[in-house]
Amino acid sequence: MKNLYFLELSDILGENQVYFPYATGMIWSYLKTFKQITDNYKLTDWFFSKEKSDSIINKIKDPDVIGFSCYIWNWNINNKIAKVIKKKYPKVLIVYGGQHQPLQDRNKEFFKEHPWVDILVHGEGENTFKDILLTNLKHRRYFKKIPGCTIKEKNNERYVTSNRQRIKNLQDYPSPYLDGTFDKLLHSKFNFHAAVESVRGCPYKCTFCEIGNSYYNKIQKNYNKTKAEIEWLGKNKIEYITDCNSNFGLFFNEDLDIANTVKKIIKKYRHTMYYRVPWAKGESEKLIPIAKILEECKAQKGMTIALQSLNPSTLKAIKRHNMVEDKLKETINLFEKEGLSSYIELILGLPEETLNSFKQNIWKILNFNYHRHLEIHFLSALPNTPFNDPIYLEKYGIKTAQVRSLFTHVTPSADEEPEGFEKVVVQTNTMPYTDWLIAVQFRWIILFGHYLGPMQYVARFFKKQGIGYQEFYEHILRYIQKNPKSLLGIESRKSINCIIDSIENKKPWGRILENISPITWLHEEASAITIAINWDKFYVELKEILNFWDIDNDILVELLNYQTLRFNIPYR
Repeated sequence: MKNLYFLELSDILGENQVYFPYATGMIWSYLKTFKQITDNYKLTDWFFSKEKSDSIINKIKDPDVIGFSCYIWNWNINNKIAKVIKKKYPKVLIVYGGQHQPLQDRNKEFFKEHPWVDILVHGEGENTFKDILLTNLKHRRYFKKIPGCTIKEKNNERYVTSNRQRIKNLQDYPSPYLDGTFDKLLHSKFNFHAAVESVRGCPYKCTFCEIGNSYYNKIQKNYNKTKAEIEWLGKNKIEYITDCNSNFGLFFNEDLDIANTVKKIIKKYRHTMYYRVPWAKGESEKLIPIAKILEECKAQKGMTIALQSLNPSTLKAIKRHNMVEDKLKETINLFEKEGLSSYIELILGLPEETLNSFKQNIWKILNFNYHRHLEIHFLSALPNTPFNDPIYLEKYGIKTAQVRSLFTHVTPSADEEPEGFEKVVVQTNTMPYTDWLIAVQFRWIILFGHYLGPMQYVARFFKKQGIGYQEFYEHILRYIQKNPKSLLGIESRKSINCIIDSIENKKPWGRILENISPITWLHEEASAITIAINWDKFYVELKEILNFWDIDNDILVELLNYQTLRFNIPYR
């Protein structure tokens, strides 16, 4: 029997929480349906949580084939392990799949830089990996006839095979939840999060997204199997589920059925279940019936309004089409009327965005009276998107900084070398680095001060007195600049310096509050926690800031007391 190993290494979240290795699970479930494979291979070990690389290396004995599932968060540790294993066992066949290894048009020098890898798998991996294992059993291993691969040749040259056709019917492929593949993992020390895939593919071509590639534009449905998987997950008390459907609600009847299935399973097993979905773009009012079902059974924390930008030039550059602003305002009002939770997404660092247009995005959202939650993501230049294409980079003047993975709420690795990295866009031809840093501070004050709550109700009161959000928060930033030793000044400096240190690769992404926990927090979260702990001091400071405007002291005191009551302060 040949020894097969899989590595799909994910971060350990919070206290011992980790994702089921869904990608390699799907592949192994499919491989087990072939007798020639089960007669000749055994899955000797399966690594799915990040631990020290030396620990994983020591557990791999006499491998014949190792499949690495590669993503930004595990790229470095995968290479570190594969390099050592190849040296220790030169005859092992090392196969890279996933989303991180470069596509065929970007991997010309790959094997010269990564000589420990033998085969790159592109696109869907189920059939390709099956063909690799079967070919590996032959006396003359000729991998060049397998579609969807880049093969290492002599002198670390490469051979690119023909493209692999997409799977036509996902329903015909087994599920690692339903066929017993994941059963033994339930007895491990971990609390599992789960991924399901009710739909594979996306019709959109957003340049910042890897499935914007034309390969994934055709959508394949997988609903019947997904409903059965939700049943299994509910029965086994799995609390957090992510549906990898990129446009939940696009197929209204099927997604409504999924929502009703989640509701039924929660009731049946009397178990808390959160079902996280990326909602369909521009379909918000149509999605309300589905969202209501998930909200009624407390299975979701908010509907996504994925805007990314409101700047027309930026939207054109990223091949994105948003709803018009009047429709957006109407949608926000409709969500509020229906009592539905939601959150808006923007991205910092997109091409054609200026510092002014970035700010205008936020002023518009605030002036729509949207106060639920705003997420402003740092733009990660994923390797198989146009943001790693030299022509696209030159066209928009895009510059990146290599940072450790943008994940937070994790305990940083004990390994000296980070397990993964990302390229964060820090400059474009319309937003130089100095403007980007200003935008970072602006992002911080809006997310921390307004959307996490310590100043939101004060700002909303002042808006009704004729002092707009722009005037209010720009005054706060001027105060910080003039009072660097104030509580806000210190928090601002810590957050910005922390981001700069991460950009210069001096430390992991996020802030650690040593007196709170060893995990990393989003920078705005860390500030909100710090302010909550030091609320009395902040109260005095905020009153001093607000005295800039001529407001009756009794009203000001009442306003600050109300703000105090509306802010979530731990232990109160």
